Amino acid sequence: MHRYINPIGLARLNPQWKFYTIYCCWIAVELVVVYFFYIETKGPTLEEIAKIFDGEDADVGLADFEDVKHDMRGVTFEEKEQSAIHVEASAGKLQ
Repeated sequence: MHRYINPIGLARLNPQWKFYTIYCCWIAVELVVVYFFYIETKGPTLEEIAKIFDGEDADVGLADFEDVKHDMRGVTFEEKEQSAIHVEASAGKLQ
């Protein structure tokens, strides 16, 4: 959008600092909206984020990491990669 708006604003608003003032105010509004209305996704796991968006009825998978570590010992990188692809492919069948 800015590709089309900026040339018009710079051509019509003289002096040009008026355009930059409007632009900076708009960026400040966007910053406030993002700060107050977007959900923080840095700390929570994907399952917790799914519960935030979908509620407690979110369809999430559970894995016991100790079992996964035990099963993956002595497995080559290629086998691990294929295993991950298989898990991703079968995760779509949960629905």
